[in-house]
This record gives sequence, C-alpha cells and structure tokens, in this order.
Amino acid sequence: MRGTQRHTIDSKNRLFVPSKYREELGAQVVVAKSLTSTCIRVYSAESWKHFEEELNSFSDLGSYYELIEWVYANSEDGEIDSQGRLALPAEYLKYASITKNIVSTGVRDHMEIWNEEIFDSKMQNTNVDELRKLLIARGM
Repeated sequence: MRGTQRHTIDSKNRLFVPSKYREELGAQVVVAKSLTSTCIRVYSAESWKHFEEELNSFSDLGSYYELIEWVYANSEDGEIDSQGRLALPAEYLKYASITKNIVSTGVRDHMEIWNEEIFDSKMQNTNVDELRKLLIARGM
C-alpha cells in the first residue's frame, strides 16, 4: 500500500477510505492506535493476523507481555461500509489529535490516518539526506 490522500472526518467520526486502499484492505479491518507514531493504523484482517502471529511468537513473554497487552487493548475490529466509510472510535481520534482534516497514507501492509498538521510537520522535518544515506548503505 502506498500514496497519500487528504480528507476530512465527518460529524459521525467516519472517514471515507480511498478506493485504492479499500481494494487492499477489504471490508473487515482492524483499527489500532500506533505505538510508534501519533496516528491510527488500519490493517486488513489478513495483515493483522500476520502481525498477531509475530507478536505471539515472542518467546520471552514476560518481557513482552506489557507490549502485547497494550496492542490488544488499543485495537479493535472495524468495517468499511458499502459507501466506503470507516467509523473511527472517538478515543482513537483523540489519541492521534484528529479533529477534522486528516491525511491517510499507505505504509506497506496498512493505512495510517494522521492529523493533517502533525503529518505535514513530520514530512517537513524529515531529514531526507539521512534517509538517502540509509538507502545507499543498503545498496539501493
């Protein structure tokens, strides 16, 4: 999944999911608070299953239990309706500082939903030269 789209959240906390993302996500999705960024992630049921398998493979459960507990407590099933809308929990919108204007981005196997101002600031403050160095170091 890739690309960036700009939208608004409607008065019922629904997002119109772009058709290019709907095709990859399917109707049944998992909505989750991101632990690594101030955004909401949306996974297809299949991608989430793979993510769960990775989480559940941790052999030292004691050290990772709090992580697993947080992930499961901050994710839930969702559905993209026949009109292409996804209802987002108010608590998740608050977590990501989303009120109206949003940016949705495709990131590998999921979609991220960002507050527009936070996303724009993140992109403006990204050190592109450092990212180039990472690619060069990998021979890309």
